[in-house]
Amino acid sequence: MPNAAERIKKILDDLAELSNLPNGWFEGVIQSFMGAFLHVWLLMLAWGILALVFISPIKQHRLHTNLERK
Repeated sequence: MPNAAERIKKILDDLAELSNLPNGWFEGVIQSFMGAFLHVWLLMLAWGILALVFISPIKQHRLHTNLERK
């Protein structure tokens, strides 16, 4: 379509433009957003699992209740 790059930039800048999409674009745009969100969620899941792996071996220290260290 003519001016497709300009329309795509408008959609990326403002999601309200989703209501002004040309015929036949809605499904493709939604699938693109869903694919991007899937990758973001998978990356965050990987980071969360990696964080759990690295903090699991950390030794827990007991805090003293007073100044005497017995």
